[in-house]
Amino acid sequence: MKNQPKDDFKLSGDFYYKDFEGLKIYSHNRACIERAFTQIFNRHVYNFNSKTEEPFIIDAGANIGMAVLYWKKRYPKAKIIAFEPSREAYKSLVKNVEANNLKDVICIDKALSNTNGTQKFTTNEVISGSLILEKDLANNYDVETTTLSEYLKDEVDFLKIDIEGAEKLIYDDVKTNLHKLNHVFLEYHSFINENQYLSKFLDLFEKNNFRYFIEGEYNKTNHFVEPKVSLNQDMQLNVWAKKASIDDE
Repeated sequence: MKNQPKDDFKLSGDFYYKDFEGLKIYSHNRACIERAFTQIFNRHVYNFNSKTEEPFIIDAGANIGMAVLYWKKRYPKAKIIAFEPSREAYKSLVKNVEANNLKDVICIDKALSNTNGTQKFTTNEVISGSLILEKDLANNYDVETTTLSEYLKDEVDFLKIDIEGAEKLIYDDVKTNLHKLNHVFLEYHSFINENQYLSKFLDLFEKNNFRYFIEGEYNKTNHFVEPKVSLNQDMQLNVWAKKASIDDE
C-alpha cells in the first residue's frame, strides 16, 4: 500500500495541515494537498538522481511548496529557488518552508515571463494560476514578473516548469541556457485558440542531446471524436528531459 499522509486535517491559524513522515504539509486550501500529494510523494514525478548532495533546483510554479518539501526530504542540503505568484499559494509556500525549518530555500512571489514588470494573472487560488488569461479563472489581479535567465547563472540540477501555459514565454530563456540544465520537467499546455508549440521544446531537447519522455494527462479513447477541453485547453502533457551526458559522469 502506498504511503499517504494522515487522513485527518488539522487547523493551525489560517492553514490546514497534515503530518507525513516528519513533515508538516500546510495549505490555505486542503484541495492543494489532496490534488498534488499522490503525484509528488507516491508517483515521485519530481525525483531525480543528483551527482551532488547539494543540488541546485529551480521550481517554476511552486504552488504551496509540496515539491520543495519532497526535494528537501530527498536532498536535505539542496539549494532551491521557488517561484509562485498566487497570493494565497505563496503564503502557504512560505509557511511550509518556515514551519519545516527548511534551509537554503528562496521563495519569490513573482511569475516567470519574457519581461520584467507587471502582468495580469488569473488563478483559482488552489492549484491553477497563469499569465495566460485564456484560462479564465475566478480571480484576476496584477503580479510582478521576472525572467528565468536572471537565475540561470550556474549549473541547475533540476528545473521544474509548471506555469500553466506561460512556458511559451520562457522558451527563449530555456533555449539560451539549456547547456546549464541537467534535468528538466516541463508541463506543457495547449490552448484551443493558439498554435501548438510543443515541437519547439522537443526539437530543442533533441538538438542538444537530451532524452525526453512524455506522458499525457487527458486520457481519451479517440481524440478525433471525443475532444476534451478544460479551461480552454485541449492538451496537457508532462515532459521529462534529461541531459544524456550526465549518465557518463
